[in-house]
Amino acid sequence: MKWFVGAAPLWAFPRARNARPYRAVIFFIILLAILSSCTPTPQGTPVQVFYAVRGYSSGVLGAETKYAPGGDLKLFVLRTMAAEPSNAAAYRSVFPDNVVIEGIHMEDGVAVVTLSEEYSAMIGLTRPVLEYALLQTLFQFEDVTGLCIAVGEERGDVLRADSFASSPPRIVRAQQEILLYFASPDGLTVQPERRTVILRESESTEWYQHVVEVLIAGPAGTELHPVMPLGTRLLSISMESKTCIVNLSGEFVSAADGTPESARLTLLAIVNSLTELSGVSFVRLRVEGEDITSYFGYDLTPPLQRGAEELEGMA
Repeated sequence: MKWFVGAAPLWAFPRARNARPYRAVIFFIILLAILSSCTPTPQGTPVQVFYAVRGYSSGVLGAETKYAPGGDLKLFVLRTMAAEPSNAAAYRSVFPDNVVIEGIHMEDGVAVVTLSEEYSAMIGLTRPVLEYALLQTLFQFEDVTGLCIAVGEERGDVLRADSFASSPPRIVRAQQEILLYFASPDGLTVQPERRTVILRESESTEWYQHVVEVLIAGPAGTELHPVMPLGTRLLSISMESKTCIVNLSGEFVSAADGTPESARLTLLAIVNSLTELSGVSFVRLRVEGEDITSYFGYDLTPPLQRGAEELEGMA
């Protein structure tokens, strides 16, 4: 096989003493070209890591695949679970910061995971969510049929696939792209901001709760502006037929800087964002549990419908 540089083979270069450095440079350039043409591929063993889903107290998601470089794969996934995920806006580690992973070993198909004593102090749903995420993550290994968590010399019950059949933790599988509305740069109307959110496979009030909480938090980008009065909190949310009932804190109506213009943008943003979800056709607003009939001059007696024309007609 002949290597060519331009139209002449390499061996056609003069054999003068000063030609050797040039040949070395040419070979080096060719070597770099060959290496650069190789497409890099992930190295190691692919393993899936389960995280908790932000905004869902009892949901976990197999969110990321990591490539373990070698060594103890089970210990690798445990340490990865304890670290902050790359998409920290959507997921969070199921491990509290003070819970330390001390080790893992196998006993007759059961993965025995040793944690620090702070694990025993976990309360509420945080503990079963951690256990559920651990179990789902370790189940990807063929030799794992169960999970046992140990703290020092004390061991808990062996958890298996059916241990959470009647318990709150569950795998969240669905992702949905939704539009949330915020004030436009000129402050004259509302404009959509596209978000990808983690949702369950069937609609629930947590969907609507998530939308309102993100509206309160404000836009992710820098061009659009928040629409909710400062300090507003979501107290509760529920559905009656096709009407989403949003119960907000008193700050929603007591904002000192509220005007009819800003109020109109707030109402448009709430209604348009919630009616992006297929189950919502109307929105009714409450403050501290009581229906509000007027909001900076807008009549809120009938449920609000999607579209600017309804709000423009309000006096």
